[in-house]
Amino acid sequence: RMVAAEPRFRLIELSRNFGHQIAITAGMEAAAGEAIIVMDADLQDPPEVVLDLVAKWKEGFEIVYARRTRREGESWFKRMSASLFYRVLEKMT
Repeated sequence: RMVAAEPRFRLIELSRNFGHQIAITAGMEAAAGEAIIVMDADLQDPPEVVLDLVAKWKEGFEIVYARRTRREGESWFKRMSASLFYRVLEKMT
């Protein structure tokens, strides 16, 4: 329904469940436009943050990413692996 109502939306159907990252990659490869925004649909992250990210992009940044400042309810392992991931990402960018 959303695809029919919004011409900028495109539906991408995969032949089977390939997993989260493959689905995101397929969407990024099919995207046509100046920017790509990736956000999980589970609302674990606040959608209103997208406006702040777009504002930074409009300032001239080529890559803009966000990370949670609080990780309540997550295991020690999840918090540590997320911390390590963002440290590596920061070094790469």
